[in-house]
Amino acid sequence: MYSIFFHLLGLALLEILFYFYYIGPFEHNVFIRTFGRSMGGLVEKIDASEDHPDYIVDLKNITQNDELILKLQNDADISEKRRIKINGELFNSTMNIWYMAFGTLIGLILIYHLVKYYYKRFNTNRERSQSIEMVNLNTENTPNNYEELDKPEPKKTKWWVKGLSYILFGGLVLFFEYVFFQYCVLKYHIITDEQIQYLLYKAGKDYLTNTYIIE
Repeated sequence: MYSIFFHLLGLALLEILFYFYYIGPFEHNVFIRTFGRSMGGLVEKIDASEDHPDYIVDLKNITQNDELILKLQNDADISEKRRIKINGELFNSTMNIWYMAFGTLIGLILIYHLVKYYYKRFNTNRERSQSIEMVNLNTENTPNNYEELDKPEPKKTKWWVKGLSYILFGGLVLFFEYVFFQYCVLKYHIITDEQIQYLLYKAGKDYLTNTYIIE
């Protein structure tokens, strides 16, 4: 039965590593690229010289204000380091929980087998004497069935036990997915506010610089 928990912990470990080392960074990179392209298209649609002639923009201040864009870029770089640190702490705490779950399972299995071993050892002499008496008695009464007594029937797992194990495994997988999504995926920082501000300003600045001649 405990093999179910080993399978669950194995799947959990694969999903944790796959998300933090591939899915999370992949989402960040995709968001950065698509967000920049989307903002460039949005700026083009609201261009003051085409669709909104009454909309006044200080183009010179936007395109030549290098101090502001450097500040935004610096804030974005600092927030990126903070984002990586927060995600790293989230990964470490998640792995610590996995280690504790794995260690607890190993400990429970060891305790179970130790108790089982000492229980059998404690009752070995009494069971051995009783079995010898039963064998002698059966040998005297039914000598022709001696071979049949030495061949116990193999135990067969009942169908409802297998069904319950599958249901238990499926329920544990769903429970893990819910907990992982609530406490890991939703807390993972894909992008920071400072990075969004930098991308917004940079997209507008790049479009205006490439579209207009600023004197």
